[in-house]
Amino acid sequence: SIWTRQLSEIFTGLNHDHDNNFELKIYPNPTKGIFNLEFNFDGKVNIKVINLIGEVVLNQEINLSESTKKVPLDLTNAGAGIYLIQVSSKNVIVTKKVVVE
Repeated sequence: SIWTRQLSEIFTGLNHDHDNNFELKIYPNPTKGIFNLEFNFDGKVNIKVINLIGEVVLNQEINLSESTKKVPLDLTNAGAGIYLIQVSSKNVIVTKKVVVE
């Protein structure tokens, strides 16, 4: 829809990726509620899931390592909608959107 496209364009501007080595993939997107975050680096990250009215739906800290590059998340109880996935690590913050159908 037009609204979704406009929203996507707005949120694209929220990617504050100051480190070229920091990469975050979200799949599947759109999702029925269960999806994966995949990272290409090691270290401690904070993951926040925020709904469109600003409520933090999920907030967790994870230590990424060689064996933990993929983090599954479950938003099936959060309901359908668009959510922001904000991942921060040291001085890098990346915000992407996920659509829960």
